[in-house]
Amino acid sequence: MSVLADEQVLGHIDDALSSSCVPIDSLMRRMFALGFRPSDEAGTLMFAVGLYVVNYNAARSLDSTELESLAHAKSQVLGHPVVSSFLASKGYHLINDAAGVTN
Repeated sequence: MSVLADEQVLGHIDDALSSSCVPIDSLMRRMFALGFRPSDEAGTLMFAVGLYVVNYNAARSLDSTELESLAHAKSQVLGHPVVSSFLASKGYHLINDAAGVTN
């Protein structure tokens, strides 16, 4: 059984993502105003988290269920060019490292 089948778990996820939307949005706006560009692992992860929270809440504001909103946020994050390029690059390097390929 998936933990996402539990209504209490979904409620806690919803509470956490809903309550963090305003601070995450403010943080991301400030960081971008200061010239932030997600170019390394930490920066890309921060960007992806912010994108996830904002997209989850956007879906919830349209009366999507928690599960629908989680799926929407995931698709938006994984489909974003910055995130997808980063993940593709990580996969490329992991495969080359495993195969012993050096550049």
